Parts: sequence; structure tokens; C-alpha cells
Amino acid sequence: MRLTALTTLLALGAVACGGGSKPDASQAAAAVPATANAAAAPAAPATEAVVVEVKMTGNGSTKAAFEPTTLLVYEMNGGPIPHIHGFPLRLIVPGLYGEKNPKWLTKIELLTANDPRLKKTHGCGFYKEQGWGPNFVVPTTSRIDAPEVTDGRFTQEIRVGESTELRGIAFGGDRGIQKVALSFDREKSWQETTIVETGTKISWSTWSYQWRPGAPGEYVIAVRATDGTGAPQISEERGTVPQGATGLQRVRAVVRG
Repeated sequence: MRLTALTTLLALGAVACGGGSKPDASQAAAAVPATANAAAAPAAPATEAVVVEVKMTGNGSTKAAFEPTTLLVYEMNGGPIPHIHGFPLRLIVPGLYGEKNPKWLTKIELLTANDPRLKKTHGCGFYKEQGWGPNFVVPTTSRIDAPEVTDGRFTQEIRVGESTELRGIAFGGDRGIQKVALSFDREKSWQETTIVETGTKISWSTWSYQWRPGAPGEYVIAVRATDGTGAPQISEERGTVPQGATGLQRVRAVVRG
């Protein structure tokens, strides 16, 4: 069947990879819900068929397959999805790391629970064999993007009494972002920022804060987000394996008089 003959939608979402604690991209994507009614689509020549073989048991619960935000994506930012991102078609399951969202799909097949093809014949899956798991859920993350940060420091000169706009993003997997806060006193207290763009539950939010330091010296600025469920970002440093990196970003700023 012709995939584009189904009801399509334009979705804004972010995908995070397990190698870091921040989302890699927030993209506008043309897609169809994974539960789209295929029976309503007209037939197309076999050479134009775009179908997918996905075993959802390997990438999340069966329930995830029926969430309206679970998508089959074929376009990104107004053009065909690039090969590196999964051309001709990829699955997006919000809240899971990009590595667990299958790319380069060519066939969709629905199987019953007792189908012998679901029986594992070797190993436990590529990422589990590499030491990942059992949780592949993206943790909440946030970062400071402006002023420019190089080697953990602001490159812009900051002066006492002058206002400097701090800006950045936050991402909560499939949970959205409730708020973002900054600390200027080594995390003893937190100042809430202004959410500029709330985004969606599956895309990042942008934030801004006007900082007017009252004294010269070196500051360590930390950023922390709270997701849509009210859970704060994990502050403890954790490496990539086995469940994805966590921790707070901290940026040094030298304020001159």
C-alpha cells in the first residue's frame, strides 16, 4: 500500500541517543500513527510499497505500539528522511533512546503472541549484549546553550551589574517539561527560569533567564529541569552504560567588576 495515502500528520519531536545526556535533535517530521487504518488506503504497485517488520516486544511494551505518539516517519524537515536517520521509514517510540527506535524499515507484520518467529534463537538483543538495560527510558536532561560555552566556560565577558541572558533547552523524553531552574551558589538554592517555548511532551522546551550578577568572582552555574510528572532531573553523574548518561550541566563564569 502507499504509506502517504494514509492520514498523515506533522509532528515535532526530539530523539536522544544513549551516548549522551542531551537530545540530539528536535525535528519536524511527516508521519503516520503506527496504528493507522491501513484498510482505508488504496493499493499501490509493489515497487512503491513501504512496509515494516517490527517486533515491539524488543523495543517496549505492546501498549507502546498503540500510543498515538508512536509514529512511522518518512519525512523530516520538509524532505525525505535521510538515510542516516532511517530512510525509507523509521519507527519513533517517544521516551525510548534512538537506538531502540528501528530504522531502515521495509515491512510491517503483525504476529500473534505464540508465533514461532518471536522465539529468540540467539543472544538477548544487540544492546543488551553490549551491557545495556534493562531500562531504555530517556532520563530528563537540560543544558545551557547561550552565551557560548567552550570547555565548560562562558566565552562572553560578563560584568557586575550588567544583564546577561542565559538560554538553553530541556528534554523529558515523553513526559514533557514542567520547569527549569538555575543555581549560582553551588546548588544551595535555585532560581526558576522562564519557559520560552513549552514544546510538546515529546519535544524539548526552551528557557531563558536574565542574570545580573551583584559581585565579581568566579561562579559555577548549574541547570536542572523538572519533567511533566514533577520529577526532578537526576543530579548524580552516571555513565552511558547501562541506562544512559545522567547528571547536571555546570558552567563556569568569570564576572569582572
